[in-house]
Amino acid sequence: MQIFNDKKQRVGILKGFKDRKIVKTLNSGDRELSFKYPSDGEKVDQLKEEYYIRTKDDEYVIRKKKTGVQFNEYTAQLNVEELEGAVFPYGFESKEQTIRACLEFAFEGTGWKVGVCQITKKRTINKDEETNAWDVLQDCLSTYRVECKIRSLEKTIDIYEQIGADRGRYFIEGLNLKKLTVTSDTYDFYTRLIPLGKDGIGIEWLGKPYLENYQYSSKIKTYVWSDERYTNTTSLIEDGIAKLEEMSKPYVAYKADVIDLARQSKKYSSVFDFDIGDTVWMISKSTKTKEKQRIVKLTEYPESPQSNTVELSNATKTFAEVQQEATDQAKSEAIKIANSSAKKVLEDGYYTKTEVETHITASKEEIELGVSKTYETKTIVDQKIKSVNDLTDEKLTEYSTTEQMQAAINLKAEEIDLEVSKVYETKTSVTEKIKSVNDLTDEKLTLYSTTEEMNAAIKVQAEAIDLSVSKTYETKTTVTEKIKSANELAQSAADTAEENANDETDKKLKEYSTTKEMNAAIKLKADSITTEVNKKVNNSEFGTKITQNAYNVRVAWNGNSKYIQLEYGQLAIYNGDVTAAEKRAVFDERGNHFYRDGYYVGKIGTNQWSGNNAHKGLVFDLDYQGKYMAFAQMKSQGAGSYTTMLCFSRAGSIYDQYGIHLGCDFYGHWFDMYNVDLHDVNINGYGVADGKSIPIVTEIHDNGNGTVGWTTSSISVRGGMITAVPQGSANI
Repeated sequence: MQIFNDKKQRVGILKGFKDRKIVKTLNSGDRELSFKYPSDGEKVDQLKEEYYIRTKDDEYVIRKKKTGVQFNEYTAQLNVEELEGAVFPYGFESKEQTIRACLEFAFEGTGWKVGVCQITKKRTINKDEETNAWDVLQDCLSTYRVECKIRSLEKTIDIYEQIGADRGRYFIEGLNLKKLTVTSDTYDFYTRLIPLGKDGIGIEWLGKPYLENYQYSSKIKTYVWSDERYTNTTSLIEDGIAKLEEMSKPYVAYKADVIDLARQSKKYSSVFDFDIGDTVWMISKSTKTKEKQRIVKLTEYPESPQSNTVELSNATKTFAEVQQEATDQAKSEAIKIANSSAKKVLEDGYYTKTEVETHITASKEEIELGVSKTYETKTIVDQKIKSVNDLTDEKLTEYSTTEQMQAAINLKAEEIDLEVSKVYETKTSVTEKIKSVNDLTDEKLTLYSTTEEMNAAIKVQAEAIDLSVSKTYETKTTVTEKIKSANELAQSAADTAEENANDETDKKLKEYSTTKEMNAAIKLKADSITTEVNKKVNNSEFGTKITQNAYNVRVAWNGNSKYIQLEYGQLAIYNGDVTAAEKRAVFDERGNHFYRDGYYVGKIGTNQWSGNNAHKGLVFDLDYQGKYMAFAQMKSQGAGSYTTMLCFSRAGSIYDQYGIHLGCDFYGHWFDMYNVDLHDVNINGYGVADGKSIPIVTEIHDNGNGTVGWTTSSISVRGGMITAVPQGSANI
């Protein structure tokens, strides 16, 4: 190890240390170095706090020294001083940006950069209290739910969805596992999550305001998760599902004392090596454990690998820790009102220095929200008017008189008038907010150095408000003109319909030999459209129903309750109600996923080999909740059930034993079988010898005294197979 002083000048090479230990942590990407050095050693005077230790992989800063009689103990942290020194005194904000854009913005001027990063999802980071670039990185890891590798010598951060791999590694008691301690709890166990974002936005449009996951228990335990950083419902749902996946099962942590065989001998390096983030099997008879978990903390002793320890868990951190981070973020609303200094802000690919962050900023945000709602209302009104015009001709056939048609048009006009009223109500709300801003003007003048600056700020807001009011009146004019146009079209079409009604009736009676009823109903709502068409011929009824909103399209047909639904970029099939219990299949970019009675059973799709992502393939994946995977047949017509031909079964399911089971004869067509261990074998219907020893004579000779001697041996048979050749002899 090399020693550098606080000016980054090398002052020596450290030798003679002992008990060197490196601790790696998954959730933060951080590392810590500790070691002992003789208290009278040659370099003891160069081992000072804030000096640097450099290994072949990383650079550390000495933070702690504990003197002793024979040895001093030193503790050093990974050197991220430039990130810790990049301070944002009045907060940091990145609105709906990728993690690369957010971190590059935070790292500006530090010399650090983002390396590998394929994460494309966007999230919001909002820290209104004093913070620094290192804290922003840690916040990003939890908010974007990603992991990182820190290359301190290159000053580079690599971002991954998940580091490490499942390479088939294992810790087995008696081989490379010395001791295993298991800790589990359900203090933060919940099966139902109600996610709420900024201003109380939720997920009610899914049909229910909560998410569910009963992978461990059918108990209903509800948790309300509120995080003001979420302004996008898609992000809220994605992260809510991920959080509930962790919350809905017990938190389990394992601490293992292991023998690092790969570091002790190169011949084991390709079989027993492991690193932070890897998924490994733990097998212990004493604790009755056979689990596959991730390494979340790794303690390495480079000079004594037999002392290495690992901590494994089914989550990178407890949900309580994640919730504490979310709680800290939720303080932003209260702090925003009192904050009157500069915050570093990244929004839409650029950033500004906001010089004033006080009550007037809060008012500005409310006004912008009001203006946004005004535009949203105008859009809804325009859509409704268009729907009225499009449907006018169709609706005329449902009314026999002009009076009935006029009544229908009046009903639509009342709906539109109601929407216009909402527009005016929004305008009134905006006007009141303008008054609120004016009331605060005198108080805020002290924050500006000149009257001109204040006037300029007020003018910007006034122009935005005038634009909103102008568009409100424009909406009113458009609505009035379209209502007038709809009435004129309705009157003309009604007259024509009345003249042709009798002729059309005679024509239709000739066209059909049976009684036929045709019903069509189109229901328009502000947030969804439902189209239902029914056709009845004698006693048989057929129909289709389509429900559409901004997020999904749902289709049912033939008078039944089954649904096909387009949602979240996927095609979902339900058996009746659109609930988790009735979901049957989902097709998305990863493949075809299958569900049954609230359980996720598995999927057929594509994937790549974890050992080499250049190897792609087709997979049949059985999820943990699925108990068996079978190729089956119906033996005869009306059999009522299917018989398995080839089946993988978990223990205690279709078969008692865990493994692959045959349900019919197996023909190998004279192909070879390799690496097979046979048990309980019959050959051509006959039982075979097992545990037998067959004596044989291997040699006969003349003893030279008139007698004959011979040598004997035996052949051992196990399960019908010869397992041992001659193993001894005796002269007689």
